[in-house]
Amino acid sequence: MLKRVATAPMSLEAYRGIISDELYVRIIELAEDLVGLRVGHINATPEGGGVAEMLKSLIPLKQGLGLDAAWYVMPPDEEFFKVTKQFHNCLQGKNGSLPPADFARYLRHNALTANLMKEIEVDVWVIHDPQPLATPFFLDDFHPVIWRCHIDTSTPNPEVRDFILPFIRYYDQIIF
Repeated sequence: MLKRVATAPMSLEAYRGIISDELYVRIIELAEDLVGLRVGHINATPEGGGVAEMLKSLIPLKQGLGLDAAWYVMPPDEEFFKVTKQFHNCLQGKNGSLPPADFARYLRHNALTANLMKEIEVDVWVIHDPQPLATPFFLDDFHPVIWRCHIDTSTPNPEVRDFILPFIRYYDQIIF
């Protein structure tokens, strides 16, 4: 099974001083229809990056609003993370070409992650950034699933863009 990152529910009340009363009430109202929804988030690491920092707050807030939100991370693999750092840079416009072995390593690790995801029951998955992007490709009837891209992909390297585009088509929604 994938490693689950431990989080504790956090009340939206903590934000009362920085959001309007209208927004507070609106969030509470919207969340009422989602109470009990099982939402699984997956990213590469539990710390050390922008996505991890965001999920440290987002997951507890969702839990505090009554969603059954959980955060999982991919199995650690230093070579895979080196490859995905290159993907990350290329998707932000870095020129150059990657060796075929890098693409093969990426696919193997996503297949491993997908296999571990099969054991987890959720109503919707939210996949964060390119590292676990290909996981739905390896899963049958894996819906609904959302991909959340946190990087600037406005001028991607064509080689990496063309490699990941087929995987993006497996998603029901995409957020940039």
